[in-house]
Amino acid sequence: MLDELELVVIHTPGHASGMISLYSPRHKFLISSDAVWNGDFGVLTTRVEGSISPFLHRKSLEKPANLEISAIYPGHGSVIYNAREVIYQCQKRLEYFLEQPERIGRDQLKKIILYTLLMKAGYTYEGFFEYLMSTYWYLETVDLYFKKQYRSVL
Repeated sequence: MLDELELVVIHTPGHASGMISLYSPRHKFLISSDAVWNGDFGVLTTRVEGSISPFLHRKSLEKPANLEISAIYPGHGSVIYNAREVIYQCQKRLEYFLEQPERIGRDQLKKIILYTLLMKAGYTYEGFFEYLMSTYWYLETVDLYFKKQYRSVL
């Protein structure tokens, strides 16, 4: 309880094994961190969290789907007011990934490359590729999902 605000802690692994969301039963809002964005969710880093992470995330999405929510405050993006629809979109996106697991790898590369570019602007294509090749996450993701085709997945 924070002053008069009661928040229920909901374990929502998937993006990270220890991830939580916070729900206010009285005010009907959810702070979803990276479990629910507007039709998306945090990257599923199966290399770090294990191959079970998409299945844990599936169970995590069931939890807010059963709550009465008027607003979701995601870890990234603006406030969400159509909670049921957005959670359903996240569930469908996850099922899309599970149909072909390399889609998880593609999503992981896309999101991490985007965040890397935001944090480290100013690379040439070749310089950026060299930087990626110096990181563990890029090599491991490409090895796991794309048979060491480092340049072709960019």
